[in-house]
Amino acid sequence: MTNAIASQFHQLMTGRNSLIGRYDRKNKTKRFLALYTCIGLVGLILVLLLMASPGLTQKPQPQPQEPLLVATRVIPPFVISNKGELSGFSIDLRHSITNQIGAESKFIQYPSVPELQG
Repeated sequence: MTNAIASQFHQLMTGRNSLIGRYDRKNKTKRFLALYTCIGLVGLILVLLLMASPGLTQKPQPQPQEPLLVATRVIPPFVISNKGELSGFSIDLRHSITNQIGAESKFIQYPSVPELQG
């Protein structure tokens, strides 16, 4: 199908009844100039259409987020429980990540791995 389209386009640009063919059959430079001008105009139109589309120009609105639920268990030094407060390397890392993405986190503590997975 692409060969048929290319063939028709070639006939249109260089055939006996084409505007470019009638304009100047002997000077190929003018034909190529006209071809590149047409291609350039089509490209310019496509770029303008893409720039004008509303989906690309609007910034996404921030959505209110619920806190991220993080299941964990006490494993020193990664997670340490001090009077109900969790601390440690993993807790600090998760706080840092959620601060960077602009979210909040809520930790849910489980006593063992099977309960954490279930």
